[in-house]
Amino acid sequence: NGVKTIGEVEMMDYIKNYVNKDRGVIVDARLPSWYKVETIPSAINIPFTLLEEADKETVDTIFSSLGAKRNKNGWDFSNAKTLIVFDNGVWCDQATRFVKSILKAGYPAQKMAYYRDGFQGWKLLGLTTVIMEKKEVR
Repeated sequence: NGVKTIGEVEMMDYIKNYVNKDRGVIVDARLPSWYKVETIPSAINIPFTLLEEADKETVDTIFSSLGAKRNKNGWDFSNAKTLIVFDNGVWCDQATRFVKSILKAGYPAQKMAYYRDGFQGWKLLGLTTVIMEKKEVR
């Protein structure tokens, strides 16, 4: 609830106006094994499992790295980065699980969006991807 769903046009606009200006982050919520094979350029990997199992220290580290500031009343998200979260595609629930977990931990819905087509949709359209870890062919 409250998390906007976006498509490719909005994603391109987001990269231009948020990621390139260090105001936003693209979050690949997939497991690291998927992320290492291939991902969307500039995406960082915060696996959905990390937040599902997160203790207070882990949440603090994630929120701080995204620009939130802890204060006496909890968290100040006024300068926190806006997130676009994606997974493998419409058949995958990893981004949904990530979003539910980060919302439960306190990250504001208005600072997030869900890229509905995910990596599969991105790749099917022939958009640029990056390989994070090259495998040796033997």
